[in-house]
Amino acid sequence: MEQREARKWAEARLSPHRLAHVAGVAAMADELAQRFDADAKTCRLAAWLHDLLKEESEADLAAEAARRDLPEPLCLPFLLHASVMGARSQAELGVEDEVAEAISYHPIGRPGLGKIGQILYLADKLEPGRQYDGVEELRALARSDLASGLFATVQAICDFQTGRPDPSPVHPLTEQWLIELRGGRTRSQRTF
Repeated sequence: MEQREARKWAEARLSPHRLAHVAGVAAMADELAQRFDADAKTCRLAAWLHDLLKEESEADLAAEAARRDLPEPLCLPFLLHASVMGARSQAELGVEDEVAEAISYHPIGRPGLGKIGQILYLADKLEPGRQYDGVEELRALARSDLASGLFATVQAICDFQTGRPDPSPVHPLTEQWLIELRGGRTRSQRTF
């Protein structure tokens, strides 16, 4: 599948608000891919597909996840749009494994996530439409060093989730990824 086709699908399926987000993610993914020597075309494809099912019904997504026998950690309601699209994109659209992985794990990350997944995670959290305290600093860090940007962004999201008046749990895969990132096991990709 080509990213141009994925973009047309997104334009046909998503609300204007969601489409603006996805376009912002695609632009940010393109920028980060170019900075960190990743395939920009592949990163844009993952970006255009990542939220394609975000506005689908939870019941339909849960049924498809069950039919596809997706792993339990990816079947939480807030992950279904990602995990189902990752599986569908690989099985029906023929995308590469790393693109399917990036789509499946873009909301939470995971230890050992590939570079396309790392870039999609950052692009989703830092795209230009996102406005929250500290986002500009996170964008600047992510643009200068992939590993540091990942660690700081994952840490900020975990802190936000647990520091709210009604805290929400951090997904175990995110916690494990944060430990991995803290240990420096993700190779630094510095730009000069």
